Amino acid sequence: MTDKDKYFQESISSGIPTYYFLLRDFGVGKGCKNFVETGTHLGNGVQYALDNGFDEVLSCEMMQDRYQHCMNRFKDNDNVSLWLGKSDDCFSEMVNKLTEKSCFWLDAHAEGGGVPTFEELDVIKNSSIKDHTIIIDDIPVYFGGQVAELEQKLLSINENYIIEYFPVDLGGERGRVDDYELVAYV
Repeated sequence: MTDKDKYFQESISSGIPTYYFLLRDFGVGKGCKNFVETGTHLGNGVQYALDNGFDEVLSCEMMQDRYQHCMNRFKDNDNVSLWLGKSDDCFSEMVNKLTEKSCFWLDAHAEGGGVPTFEELDVIKNSSIKDHTIIIDDIPVYFGGQVAELEQKLLSINENYIIEYFPVDLGGERGRVDDYELVAYV
């Protein structure tokens, strides 16, 4: 069994999404102190980051109802900071707060907001910390014809990045989808 299969099987057997284990092993396991997310949705990523032991959790959500849901969900967590807005509006402020190696979960997309991943990577590139772990979701959905460009953008941040792709289980008829989540790490 390959490492990629290990993550997939762990996800299937536990019922927990693959990225939970990626945050554990490539985030906290690689010395990342903070978790930074674009696309909070209902807060599962924030919860997984808390469960994995990140010191600080920063996340932005563009939909008012989801943001308010997460504000209520995490109101007792002093180490969770949430922003309302598109990542275009708040991601620079989030990244500027970082003083240590962090783990990024880039998952902002669609729903009227476009796919700002390349712009988010530019913000990360302009920060002084160059060894963050970067995880990007939905690779075949939003980056099918741009994978080479995405990898080049990551390597422009840190030429030593190791870039790997991991499968996920989308359930139902779709089942396993290979190369769905990208991880760049050192």
